[in-house]
Amino acid sequence: MDIRTKATNFELKESVSDYLDGRIATIERHLGIEAQNARLEVEIGRDAGHSQRGENWFAEFQLRIPGGNYARVVAEAETVQAAIDEAKDEVLRKLRTSKREHAGFLRKSGAALKRMLRME
Repeated sequence: MDIRTKATNFELKESVSDYLDGRIATIERHLGIEAQNARLEVEIGRDAGHSQRGENWFAEFQLRIPGGNYARVVAEAETVQAAIDEAKDEVLRKLRTSKREHAGFLRKSGAALKRMLRME
């Protein structure tokens, strides 16, 4: 998988980078063989001027699979780890949904083809 990481308004430390790599590995496992051609663009940063109190972090994931799925997710949380987790969970949810839709389409088109063949 081609992974591109960008840090906005903070310095990406090794601990955060390792945490992100662990979460990205989950996405790779879910993709299986499609992970070879996929590209994941990750942007992590601190929201500037979003709130008067507390630290606000965001994580943006853009997953592109040639000839297949495209998922863009933006998650906000109070810690960078929580933002990464939310974004990862949302990407996996979108991938599962599109996989179910694709399977349903194949099932329906197969049934329609079978009905057409019976009409002869």
